[in-house]
Amino acid sequence: MWRVLWGWINSQSYRTSTKDDLRLVVRKLVQYAKFGSCAKKTPIPPEVAWFSVRTRDDKDNQVKPESLLTIEEVRAMMAAAENERDKALVSVLFEAALRPGELLGMTVGCVQFKDEYCLISVVGKTGCAEK
Repeated sequence: MWRVLWGWINSQSYRTSTKDDLRLVVRKLVQYAKFGSCAKKTPIPPEVAWFSVRTRDDKDNQVKPESLLTIEEVRAMMAAAENERDKALVSVLFEAALRPGELLGMTVGCVQFKDEYCLISVVGKTGCAEK
């Protein structure tokens, strides 16, 4: 059965990364079904141990300087914004180095205005932080 599923995944016209993700999901599903966990220390069931799975850990996840926005690009985005709210969103994302999810999770109470600056408290994927 698993070989048929493996063959089906490989025959699809998906990107390689999508196929890798599908194979990983199948492996984790069988692992959870057999052992009740899919943590790293949980053994891989023999039914799915025969196929290799490339995970995102195998890739170079380092952010390269050339992939970061420059101040000129941020200013161009702010100039292209249709209203003051959108300009503020772009500015806060850049200045506080927020992830989009952190910005979207903010409430009015997350911002404390000081004399010459403001403190922004956010909860993100790495926990709570003040920017």
